[in-house]
Amino acid sequence: MFRWSPRPYSTNDPLDWVHHAFIDLLWAEWQARNPSLANTYKGSTHSLLPPFGVTVASTLNARTLGYVYPRWSGSSSGA
Repeated sequence: MFRWSPRPYSTNDPLDWVHHAFIDLLWAEWQARNPSLANTYKGSTHSLLPPFGVTVASTLNARTLGYVYPRWSGSSSGA
């Protein structure tokens, strides 16, 4: 049976990295499909995110963070 690493160690678990990378991909894809809602956030986008010292607004777009995902069509080319 699969189990995640204990909570204090999960940030060092490679499966945790893959999980969060996939969530980031889903978020970027959702933003691309819903541009009018892409930066919607219930709360203040000017709030600082401790301990990083950046605002919520500065994290909403993956491109501004240096991440670019190729568009996924849902089909595979089948090599």
